[in-house]
Amino acid sequence: MFKIYGMVHLLPLPGSPLYSGNRDTILRRGLSDADKLVRGGVDGFIVENYGDSPFAIRPPQESIDFMKEIVCMLREKYPEIEIGVNVLRNAGIDALKIAAECKADFIRVNTFIEPVWAPEGLLFPIAHPLLRIRNKVSPSVRIYVDINVKHSKPILSFIDALENARTRGHPDAIIVTGHATGKKTDPLKVFLAKKYVKNIPVIVGSGVTVDNIGSYISIADGIIVGTYLKKDGIIYNPVDEKKVETLVNKAKKLLVRLEKNIHR
Repeated sequence: MFKIYGMVHLLPLPGSPLYSGNRDTILRRGLSDADKLVRGGVDGFIVENYGDSPFAIRPPQESIDFMKEIVCMLREKYPEIEIGVNVLRNAGIDALKIAAECKADFIRVNTFIEPVWAPEGLLFPIAHPLLRIRNKVSPSVRIYVDINVKHSKPILSFIDALENARTRGHPDAIIVTGHATGKKTDPLKVFLAKKYVKNIPVIVGSGVTVDNIGSYISIADGIIVGTYLKKDGIIYNPVDEKKVETLVNKAKKLLVRLEKNIHR
């Protein structure tokens, strides 16, 4: 089943360089964006500390603690919808602990089983400790992993990174992105990833819009959409509910058309 995930980009959290000092403002914005995504018809959303730039590889504990409060509140409000957690820049173990405590469904990990150079420094893979801890604290939490993640200079080739993920990483889904937030993901890379990893779901992680979603609908298992769903297409703006509805409706129509073509 094709999945559409929106992004709940949190404003700067306590402990981050641009924190405003107003926790209520952060909370209201996060809840409002989630409400718009759900009303617009997404299958789920990912809560992310996007406002915390410049990012630490692992943010301060006070940032993580407040993020957990928000995720738990959203889980309580939306017990049925899929909720993911991504703690930038590569705090996958913290994301897993949040997901376990709040009963979220999955986490996103930027550097799982490949090292990359990033603005934050060298990001080391965390597959071994992450899987070991997941088995102890919450085996049901799914792990979605980036391959040659955006905003980085990969050390391994795309195919080599896929090979390691497929044969050694045991992820629950693969995420393929463009080179930066909001930048289009190359459909050829998505096609190659899907063919190469076979039965592992492949999700498009950046640059999806209502105009290009047709490029992915038949070759991917889902999409993660952030920038396009914001007011005026500006990443720091609130979610635009109308744009969510438009994208979801377009996806549904394309999926119906695809299903008909398959059964002809």
